[in-house]
Amino acid sequence: MDFDDPNALEYQYFLEGFDADWWVWTKESKKEYTNLHAGDYVFKVRSKNVYGTVVEGGNCVFEILPPWHQTLWAYLMYLALGFSGVWGFVRLRLKQLETKNRLLEEKVADRTKELSTTLQNLQETQSQLIAAEKMASIGQLVTNVAHEINTPIGAIRSSAQTMQSIFPTLIEEFPKVFIQLQHTEKELFIELLVWMEA
Repeated sequence: MDFDDPNALEYQYFLEGFDADWWVWTKESKKEYTNLHAGDYVFKVRSKNVYGTVVEGGNCVFEILPPWHQTLWAYLMYLALGFSGVWGFVRLRLKQLETKNRLLEEKVADRTKELSTTLQNLQETQSQLIAAEKMASIGQLVTNVAHEINTPIGAIRSSAQTMQSIFPTLIEEFPKVFIQLQHTEKELFIELLVWMEA
């Protein structure tokens, strides 16, 4: 560089990895860059004196590290958190499904128990209906038998009443009739009386 007129010096900058070409010549002896992405860079500078002589300066090699949230460890952590989140969601969903399944099984068991109780009640009702029908049939049979028994009993009763009314007359007439019987008829009559007493 030439120190004949330091205020006449001009500078040109190029940041390899960021700039597309050299910047225009300027009297600024410093350069600021913003929004640089993580990566490797080479900062180049050259100067021009008052006579137009260009002098190449040194190169400055540097690396911009990514912020912590863009590092490999951060991505691994994101991946682990993502897997943990998915695993947690799956576990939660499985637990919800298990709870829902258990509730459905309980409902099915309750409904089955209700149906079993209803079926048992229906069977008991059917048995009661059959028993009632049998009892009605037996009642009808007893009524018919009673009617059939009452008919001869009624006839016997009316005969007995008739005999009761004529019995005193028969007792009075019995000796007269008995005397008129033949000997075999008398024996038969006596055997009949003995048989009735036995």
